[in-house]
Amino acid sequence: MKPFRYHVLVNKTSMLSLICTIWLVSYITAVSVYIVDKPDFKGYCQFEKIYLVREAFFFMTVTCIIPMTSMLILYGALVKVARKQVTITISLEVSSSLS
Repeated sequence: MKPFRYHVLVNKTSMLSLICTIWLVSYITAVSVYIVDKPDFKGYCQFEKIYLVREAFFFMTVTCIIPMTSMLILYGALVKVARKQVTITISLEVSSSLS
């Protein structure tokens, strides 16, 4: 990867599309368990017979809660670093303009 093309490749639109793609793939992976493994339905919902409550809770935790929590923590760390970089950049610009 060429370092001078970073600002062209990494922009708001490309990062938003990448994040949405990751979440969409995760969601499709989670839902595919319910789509692929279909038992014979007899006109009424038999969800209780397919998956136990603890299995549904496990799927929800693994496919949604853990990734969302880790992403929020990582985004928080990223925002902290970005704010620190902005303050450093502003202080360098102010000091260089005063010189």
